[in-house]
Amino acid sequence: MKLLVFAANQPQDIYSQKAVPQEQTFGFVLYITLLLALFWLSINIIVPWLVRFLVPKKFFNEDALLFKERKFESALYRKLKVVKWKDKLPDAGKLIHFQRDTLPQDIDQNYINRFITECCIAELGHLTVGILGFASLFFVLLIPGSNTAEPLMIFLILSIMDFIIQMLFIIIQRYNRPRLIKLRRLYSHGYKTKLK
Repeated sequence: MKLLVFAANQPQDIYSQKAVPQEQTFGFVLYITLLLALFWLSINIIVPWLVRFLVPKKFFNEDALLFKERKFESALYRKLKVVKWKDKLPDAGKLIHFQRDTLPQDIDQNYINRFITECCIAELGHLTVGILGFASLFFVLLIPGSNTAEPLMIFLILSIMDFIIQMLFIIIQRYNRPRLIKLRRLYSHGYKTKLK
């Protein structure tokens, strides 16, 4: 009967007694998983903060090409029934003490202007996070061996899922902003109403 000898630096499959490739070991999978988690957490926290504090405030203008409403958008958002699900997504407004759920009863044009600016900031933040998420594809370079197609596909799927999630938040900003602009116009003509 042969004795099974396990080298510390060479994981073994106890059933076949063959060496397990490094990329299939529990430790390596855990390492990559933690790196990915740190990557996603970092871009979702740091990137919006950088957008908020490093991009000049004058850039966040509703008339800028990036933030202007396109002709097809209103009909698209009706088809997507944005009004039914937009308030169900989490809101990071608590972090900046500006939340839709805690709107004051009496609002003025300054408040509406800030709300419009916050929509622009949030939109650019989510767009930047969605695009930078594809940088996770470079994690495939950390995986040894020539067969990187499967990990690359996993990282690509994660990146696409993140981009779709970010797009949901972008849609909410683009849905809200034209309504806020109309509300501001009403206020400028002396009509007062509560923001719903």
